[in-house]
Amino acid sequence: MALKFKYIVNKRLTEMKSGANIFYMLADDGAELSGGVSVDLKQCSFEKDGIEVVKPLPDENELFAKLIKCKESKTVDCDGGQKTIKETVYKLEIAGKQFPCPENIANPVINGVGRKIFETNLKVRFTPYEACAGQEGINAAITKISDYGSEVFAECTLTETLPFEPKNKKRKKGDSASEKKVEERKIYIAVAKDFSGESLNIVPKIENVKIYEVEHDIRLV
Repeated sequence: MALKFKYIVNKRLTEMKSGANIFYMLADDGAELSGGVSVDLKQCSFEKDGIEVVKPLPDENELFAKLIKCKESKTVDCDGGQKTIKETVYKLEIAGKQFPCPENIANPVINGVGRKIFETNLKVRFTPYEACAGQEGINAAITKISDYGSEVFAECTLTETLPFEPKNKKRKKGDSASEKKVEERKIYIAVAKDFSGESLNIVPKIENVKIYEVEHDIRLV
């Protein structure tokens, strides 16, 4: 039962009551409140005796990356025949695995950083829906499968290294010159209802990922 509501920008915050419980729902202005309210369980936090035992599913994953420029052979038609040429291609290396990066994504990244882009630490962010399990990808161990009824998500763990040592890092005596930042990541991926296994290969959908420069946390794409 809706008790009262107020407007926040173009959204309507409604105070609801179910039994003795009071809760709040944010909806678009004009949305009908009939037939009950569904709850997105993956966005819920669950507590027992005042202790959080289940956390909400994170909205985004984050992994280190770098942009690579290279030459690849390509066969083209020429004067009624064919010949092999070398063409420039870009790849986005994410957590040590390379993925083709189309020019419409690579060019804004290059323009945003300049000529030093190929020695610049990047990071990518993507939602659990903007990656999938594939034959070739970033290998990660599965630590948990969460079934929310209509959706299933795999929680994966992997260890990755920052591609380049930060230029402003001051080494301490005895530090290795090649020492880089190491992170253990938890990555969440939407999977099929019947999915099973101890590991999977994560394939980010490059056309959907957000790309950031690490040092200043500037979004490039």
